Amino acid sequence: MLLTFDATYNVNTFSFTLGNDPFGVVWDVVFVDAMGRTLAQFAIDQSRAGLQFSASNGAGVAGIMLPSGAFYDDISVSLAATAAVPEPSTWGVIGAAACGALIWGRRRK
Repeated sequence: MLLTFDATYNVNTFSFTLGNDPFGVVWDVVFVDAMGRTLAQFAIDQSRAGLQFSASNGAGVAGIMLPSGAFYDDISVSLAATAAVPEPSTWGVIGAAACGALIWGRRRK
């Protein structure tokens, strides 16, 4: 199961409870970035029925991969938007505008 988000977020908290049917295996819960790279990985033991899982402080998360075949209860995700970082082309435009303003100011003197 993959939970995907429309953008990257900072995960304040993420939690769930496994259903009452144990599966007897250990799987990983994985936080991934927008490129699908692993940001954080947590092993959970599905042999424990009703296991409660909680994680926090994931930065730049675009998706959460959960083991398939399990039954999840009470999935909860608390997200905070990541700060927007201007792309290099934006910085180029800002720099060019600043240079143009300086040149224009000198010519007026």
